[in-house]
Order: sequence, then C-alpha cells, then structure tokens
Amino acid sequence: MTAPNASASGTFDIPGVGSVNRLGYGAMRITGDGIWGEPASRETAREVVRRAVELGVNFIDTADSYGPDVSEEIIAEALHPYAEDLVIATKAGLTRTGANHAQVALAWILQSSPVNLPIPGTGSIAHLEDNLGGAGLTLTNADLAELTNSA
Repeated sequence: MTAPNASASGTFDIPGVGSVNRLGYGAMRITGDGIWGEPASRETAREVVRRAVELGVNFIDTADSYGPDVSEEIIAEALHPYAEDLVIATKAGLTRTGANHAQVALAWILQSSPVNLPIPGTGSIAHLEDNLGGAGLTLTNADLAELTNSA
C-alpha cells in the first residue's frame, strides 16, 4: 500500500509566498494539555512533525501562544534546517487569557456574529462547565481579527 501524500490535495497559491499543498498541518496539538506547556513526549511530537513533511506537507500552521512557544520550538528541533519549499506560518502576538482553546473558539464564534448559535455537546459536567467559560470571555478586536484571518 502506498503512503498517503499531501500533494494529492492539489496546491494553493499564497501571494508573496508561493504554492503549497492544500492539505497542511496544524501544530497546535503537539503541545501539552489545553495547548499549554510541554507535550507528554517531545520526541513523539518531533516525530509527528517530521512525518507530516515526509508525507508531503509543506505548509505548517503554528502560533507563539501554543505552549507558549513550545510548538515553534518543536518544529525547529524537528525540521531545521528547513526544506526550501516548506512554509511555516506562525501567528505571533496572540495572547493567552488563561482560557483554553475550546473557550477561545466558542468566544470567537459568539463574538463574530450575533446569529451564531454554538451548541457544543458533551457527556461530562466538567467539560460542560469548561465550554461555558467561553461565554464570559471577551476577545479584543485584534484577537477577533487574528482568529478570523487564521480560520
């Protein structure tokens, strides 16, 4: 069986950057729980990043707030020196509010349009309460713009 390859997804032209495969890799999950701190295994995280590139991924999305800084450090450890066709997009300047990813996502949905009605499901009281924390989170206009542009 042939391994899957991101190049099968076609390409996307990024003005001023060049062409990348349409299926990229989001590096948010190579950090610790809640997108915070060190992963359970830094070596496994490096292996995942290397494997993504081996499978044709040439666009990696990250942010300095993932960890913070952990995602970007792992990518550098795994891939530097970088392949000429590799594009690493990092969203710098995102601030950590103490909220987790799900809460920020729900706050973004709520604040981006008054007609959005998010309905996150869960079977856990702790997860339910955690999700509802997004209702009281106020994002700045800069945060909203950054999140909208990265979506």
